[in-house]
Amino acid sequence: MWKPSKDNEPSWESPWGKGRPGWHLECSVMSKKYLGDKFDIHGGGRDLIFPHHENEIAQSRCANENEVFANYWVHNGFITMSNEKMAKSQGNILKINKLKNEINGQVLRLALISAHYKQALDWNDKLIKESQNTINKWYESYINLKKSVLVPEEYLNPLYDDLNTPGYIANLHKLFEKSQKGDLKDKEIFVSACNFVGLLNEDKDKWSDFKKSKVSITEKEILAKIEERNKARDSKNYKEADKIRNELLDKGISIEDKGGKTFWKIK
Repeated sequence: MWKPSKDNEPSWESPWGKGRPGWHLECSVMSKKYLGDKFDIHGGGRDLIFPHHENEIAQSRCANENEVFANYWVHNGFITMSNEKMAKSQGNILKINKLKNEINGQVLRLALISAHYKQALDWNDKLIKESQNTINKWYESYINLKKSVLVPEEYLNPLYDDLNTPGYIANLHKLFEKSQKGDLKDKEIFVSACNFVGLLNEDKDKWSDFKKSKVSITEKEILAKIEERNKARDSKNYKEADKIRNELLDKGISIEDKGGKTFWKIK
């Protein structure tokens, strides 16, 4: 609770000598000032459970003469890269200012909630790609909600169970499948369920603009590649045709042959 101060640190006189409050005490004081003697939710990383949070509980309960300090404790797992904890000391910190210019916010959100908050989440290109593909697929059922639409309780239940976001995402997949086969009401429920966790909160045009901004090839170049592929197919050079298709895929363009014509779209 009280630490001796080093020469370059702030200090105060006390019955135990010149010193400063310990860092456990700092949090007890801040929470009392802004939240009171007792509050609902206290968060923090799993590495803070001991000794920091246990010391907070002990000193706050004693100082405030309470049986409870916080009603609920929410301890999150770590974001890792190559299974190493993200930390300044490791030199593997991802800055949100950089990420938001490269990755759509919805994709970031889906990636982050794809694992339970208590579990570690390994940040990698595969996770981002899968999240973007999922959002892209879900936009097939997008509609602009004109009114508030209630999501049936059964689909929300995972969130009531210690914020089980992976369970909720599984339910979103079910609602999407239902929306693809059902009527307007099913689409409304699906979009509302996505909006509830901050997904599909941009209209389809904004999502299309984002996808276009990430494509590294012009429409003229796409059409030229398609013509080149058609010539390869006509000469039965299927290996070359497949190579061109894969080149376009790598640049974010998928193609489909239908009715003797080739159509393209941004993935």
